[in-house]
Amino acid sequence: TAPFAVSTSYSKGWVGRYHAVDSDLKTVDINPSIAYRVNDNLSIGGGVSAQYVDATLSQALFNPLSPTRDGYAEVTADGWGFGYNLGATYEFDPDTRVGFSYRSRIKHSVDGDRTISDYIPGRNGEVGAKAKVTLPDWLALAAYRRITDQWAVMGSVRWTNWSVFKELKLDFADGTQSVTEENWEDSWSFNIGVSYDYN
Repeated sequence: TAPFAVSTSYSKGWVGRYHAVDSDLKTVDINPSIAYRVNDNLSIGGGVSAQYVDATLSQALFNPLSPTRDGYAEVTADGWGFGYNLGATYEFDPDTRVGFSYRSRIKHSVDGDRTISDYIPGRNGEVGAKAKVTLPDWLALAAYRRITDQWAVMGSVRWTNWSVFKELKLDFADGTQSVTEENWEDSWSFNIGVSYDYN
């Protein structure tokens, strides 16, 4: 699965270019799992996650030697992190069930490079880059109810612990560092749906 994927892209001339131009994060999660039916009502399961992350971050750099022409910096990095997930389903009867699931936060240590171009002489070029990023854990509760032989309703609620994302800190091989405060807030999602069996 791809549990997290975000992307923003602005023109190189936009007003916030010194903060960000392009930001892209992709994840791929390999998650073997196993489940066990405890009795006629209760099933439990769990799995382990090997999660790959690939990120690109770029920004303009103010050039004091040429104020009308910005420099440009781009960081690309990737890496692997590991976590786990747990779940349970309880069937009250053949037409009614609820499910609970938890996916752990995953700490990533990513490695890559920063490339600077069109900037101050001596500062252009490529250096190694490292960062530690924690992607959030989440909890979900879902329910299903068959109303008739053909109609069923279902819904879910999920909390994602985005408040773990306090800052983005990049360490570069030349001894410099970039720290961006993030301070994200937790998020909630709510879903409701119906299904109809034609025959």
